[in-house]
Amino acid sequence: LDLASKLLPHKTRFSPGLYLHLHLHAKMTLKHAGTRDSVVKDAAKKALSPVQLKAFAESLRSLVAKMTPKSQATEWGAYYCDTNYSEHSSAAKLAMVREMVAKVGPKTYWDTGGNDGRFARSLSGLVKDIVCLDIDPVAVGINYAACRKESVTNVLPLLFDCCNPAPAIGFANGERPSLLARGKPDLVSALALIHHLAISNNVPLGDIAKLYSDLTANLIIEFVGKEDSQVRRLLANRMDIFDGYTEDGFRASFAQFFNIVEERRIPDTHRILFLMCRKTSQKNKCAE
Repeated sequence: LDLASKLLPHKTRFSPGLYLHLHLHAKMTLKHAGTRDSVVKDAAKKALSPVQLKAFAESLRSLVAKMTPKSQATEWGAYYCDTNYSEHSSAAKLAMVREMVAKVGPKTYWDTGGNDGRFARSLSGLVKDIVCLDIDPVAVGINYAACRKESVTNVLPLLFDCCNPAPAIGFANGERPSLLARGKPDLVSALALIHHLAISNNVPLGDIAKLYSDLTANLIIEFVGKEDSQVRRLLANRMDIFDGYTEDGFRASFAQFFNIVEERRIPDTHRILFLMCRKTSQKNKCAE
């Protein structure tokens, strides 16, 4: 609290709510940090009543409810305003994804690189529990607000970096497991994501395939070729050292871990949508 109080602008001290709940609280915490037992016991006698505590909590809730995040531009916060999907191809892609999801019939589904969650929310009627993960905080915030507005209660938006996922933390690193260890979803998707992992982050295709095979038995993944304008943009200011990033290379890498159940080209694009099943899965609905 004392650090937060020092970092905030001086003008926040003129806000009754912020002064009471943050600045004054920090001041009192510092004042009594080294007090003797007798002083602590005397303070306990002056504890707030349940009615006072309730009023205090309601005051804090009201203060937080009035706050709104500052608008800010991020790399992916306005992704759908700058894509190379036509209205037709976007609708076709959504229909394909819905059909593939229905074919698997999952109870749990993780959408990795889900951006503002429009695909995840559109699937909320097909899947019991959905986790929508993205690296961009603005996109995740937009998804959360949309879920609230649309009363979508089975989509959980989470901030997530595929190349640096939340690790196990806490006592002996076992108090809270890593994000990737917290569940084994029936289905995972990676839509318009693989080129960012392979090119922007230099992750070999084989390592990407291994990651998803460890995570799920069923995978919907979109391959974006080098002819695509978004990939050309990624390569505009760097040397193209990604000789293995081809459709053949993609197929060979993922064939080590998955069988291709279905593949469909997205109209008016250089993109292919794949439904895959992990080779080692014995209880895979798609494999049947």
